[in-house]
Amino acid sequence: MVSKRLKVFVSILLLLSNGLGITAQTNAVPAIPKALASSIVQMKGERILKNTKTLASDEYEGRAPGTRGEQLTTQYLAKQFREAGLRPGNPDGSFFQAVPLVGYKTVPQIALAINGKSVPLKFLEDFVHVLPRLKKIVKVEISDVVFAGYGIVAPQYGWDDYKDADVRNKLVLVLSGEPSRRDATDAKKSDATFFRGETRTYYSARESKWVQAAKRGAAGILVTS
Repeated sequence: MVSKRLKVFVSILLLLSNGLGITAQTNAVPAIPKALASSIVQMKGERILKNTKTLASDEYEGRAPGTRGEQLTTQYLAKQFREAGLRPGNPDGSFFQAVPLVGYKTVPQIALAINGKSVPLKFLEDFVHVLPRLKKIVKVEISDVVFAGYGIVAPQYGWDDYKDADVRNKLVLVLSGEPSRRDATDAKKSDATFFRGETRTYYSARESKWVQAAKRGAAGILVTS
């Protein structure tokens, strides 16, 4: 015996299938334009690997800007573009757009005096050097060193390493990274509400530390690693 509920369900199903019709739709894949079809066919793993090996070879010397390796690289890429049927988009009919670049090579020297004793430091062995200002010569002579924790000012976390610190015309020594504290419920994890726990924030970046030191008139900043 078929119940009334089942009869009603069967009737509705028949109505939908016979009266309204049931159709299945699929998303059609758009056809590839003929202009691109030949190029896509040529995109094979062997060709990609060949280009990668060529550009990564010693002949291209690392491809650094302003070097012979860069010139070889741009010439190679332009040749590949032409062979692929691409047309230049620049008004001068080339694939290249000239932009001004400045390159510099520094020879930094740092010597610390601790309790009257000189402590020389060797470049690349004891320290690395970054000069974000384009000047021929930058000197910081006979400067006091002030330790400023992580060099971070983060009001939302109640953290200020520069509170009551006078760093004007002095070198600031700061720690790399950012502070952390253990989770109250799991000592193996960092507190996610404090500097986002295991996730690195902008405050840990050296650029952020530079900005804070510069705002306070520091002569320079030393970041330990």
